[in-house]
Amino acid sequence: FVMCFVSGLFLSLTSLLSLTSLLMGNPIPLTMKFTFGNVLSMGAVGFLVGPSQQCKSMLAPGRRLASLLYVTSLAVTLCS
Repeated sequence: FVMCFVSGLFLSLTSLLSLTSLLMGNPIPLTMKFTFGNVLSMGAVGFLVGPSQQCKSMLAPGRRLASLLYVTSLAVTLCS
């Protein structure tokens, strides 16, 4: 859990250092670091509560739309 969380946090925070490359017209370093940081952070939560419980809570009626938008945006970011 700790390694996954710390790695995700590190990637998410270091993505902010890539803002200059974004302003220069190269968004890839920022988007990749930020997206992989979020994926690792979600994996860390999965280690804590278990993957099935995490999926159940993400698919709860009040969270379903937000979770769908979040996961879709991560997938689109990685595919583009």
